[in-house]
Amino acid sequence: MTIHRHHAIALLAVTLMSFGLVGSANAAAIKFTPDADLTTPFTFSLGGGAASYTFNARNTLFNDPVGVSTAGTGLVSSLGAPFNDPAQPSGFFPNVTFGPDDGMNYVSYNDRVGRIGTSTADVFIGLKYLLGDDAFYGYARVVGSQTVGNNLNYRPRLLSYGFQTTANTAIVTGEGTLQVPEPSSIAMFAGGFALIGLLCLGRRRQTIAPLAS
Repeated sequence: MTIHRHHAIALLAVTLMSFGLVGSANAAAIKFTPDADLTTPFTFSLGGGAASYTFNARNTLFNDPVGVSTAGTGLVSSLGAPFNDPAQPSGFFPNVTFGPDDGMNYVSYNDRVGRIGTSTADVFIGLKYLLGDDAFYGYARVVGSQTVGNNLNYRPRLLSYGFQTTANTAIVTGEGTLQVPEPSSIAMFAGGFALIGLLCLGRRRQTIAPLAS
């Protein structure tokens, strides 16, 4: 069966709206709160598998105890040189905006682990991933240590993460409608963004093909 592009886009919109990930007209930010213990690495994927992020404990209490690595088109915000070289992920406190005009560098950690700066505190880092010519922005909130009673304890955790479902649109740290999808919804979501990737690939192929003839 052949699915035409406009039919596929309509199907994608219905799929995403069916469990509240996008509205009919407005940009929509969503967030998840796994509160994951990073002594076991925690990975999540975005864009139907186009990008993934793995957060892990670095076995140190004070020296940036949380690390992150990426795969695919996943990128992480960094202030870069002269603050650090090679560039490391930069931690930020609440009310920071990540988006097309934030002036930040976004770095791939596909081949190494990035040490998240100031991750002894409760901080945010910016996330970005690419689908074709479009960029999607998000954040992750991590903490490397917590005070329990009178003691400072090494407890690296991924508290939450969120992202915009609308391309090339900014997101504010902490923003987003809380999502706790059922497994079937997760599969639909992954399938929906995989469909976006196929559509982008098809568009690029249509653009390139005349040049090759």
